[in-house]
Amino acid sequence: MREDPKRQGLLYAGTETGAWVSFDDGSHWQALQLNLPTTPVHDLIIHGDDLVVATHGRSFWVLDDISPLRQANPSVAGEEAHLFTSRIAIRARLGHTRRRRYAIGENPPDGAALYYYLKEEPKDPIKLELLDARGQVIRAFTSEEKKKDGGSEEWERDETEEHLPAKAGLNQFTWDLRHESPKKIPAAIYDEGEPSGPLVLPGTYQVRLTAGAKSVIAPLEVTMDPRVKTATEDLQKQFDLLLRMRDRQDEMNKAILAIRDLRGQLQALEKRLGSSAPAKPVVAAAADLGKKISAIEEELIQVNSKASEDELNYPTKLNSKLGYLQNAVDSADAKPTEAEVAVYAELDRQLEAQLAKWREVLRKDVPEL
Repeated sequence: MREDPKRQGLLYAGTETGAWVSFDDGSHWQALQLNLPTTPVHDLIIHGDDLVVATHGRSFWVLDDISPLRQANPSVAGEEAHLFTSRIAIRARLGHTRRRRYAIGENPPDGAALYYYLKEEPKDPIKLELLDARGQVIRAFTSEEKKKDGGSEEWERDETEEHLPAKAGLNQFTWDLRHESPKKIPAAIYDEGEPSGPLVLPGTYQVRLTAGAKSVIAPLEVTMDPRVKTATEDLQKQFDLLLRMRDRQDEMNKAILAIRDLRGQLQALEKRLGSSAPAKPVVAAAADLGKKISAIEEELIQVNSKASEDELNYPTKLNSKLGYLQNAVDSADAKPTEAEVAVYAELDRQLEAQLAKWREVLRKDVPEL
């Protein structure tokens, strides 16, 4: 038996069949089995915010983050929605987290583990927002399940957008500590994977849960990986560059989607007007405008790429170049190199030239049509 070092009266016990927990100094007990198999638990230890148990015949098991147990009380069960205060999140780069095919322990996911309680399964979607020190929303999630609007079918076939669990009882969701990603382009191909938002800087943030008419807020502290000794000002320079790149990629991707939408409208217009003599000038103008905007699109994205190998067959365009550069800048906690800054400046210049052409189309060509 072990007492929690941070909450008096919170006890953990191991028996011949599993693990148990008491919130009232042992007067009442309830099972803490979760996915632990029925097995003798011969020892327990609280390591930081984790509960580690030693079994007889089933190796070691770890219950990651016992913060909700430390904060649980009878009043929580009576609330429509309750947001627990998360433990300190460590801003660390832990490498790949893909599931292995062989027997191996599974680490907790990277990021901040967020826990919330719902008295009943909500009828409408719930929302979880992350706010910075200024109160600005930097990331938002919802329980509404929907198909992803980006990514190649080669890699993400049948995947759904990341969404919040919203079942009655305790729910857990992990925020990867990143800002919002740029707008996704369906089936886009990138050299180094889809662009994402930058990692947040160490500091104090807020988590806001909205369920129905109720909204609750809890603080979240993010600290730096203690192994990283990069100066704060260098991390800030990296963050500023990555955020600018995210914003420009977002602007570029929205332009690409708008170009495709306009081209679809032009094609529908040509089909509707047909080949009658009175309609020929309009049809010809629509066709010319379609060619003009397609030329802009083809500088922004490689329209012929349908699979990752196509990057070898066709010239790399701006969306993939910016994505590759973003991955390079974001590959370590370090100040951007002079070369990275210079390459971004050149790519940004090229991007602005194409976006200026697109804005001119919207300002002049579309109204004239």
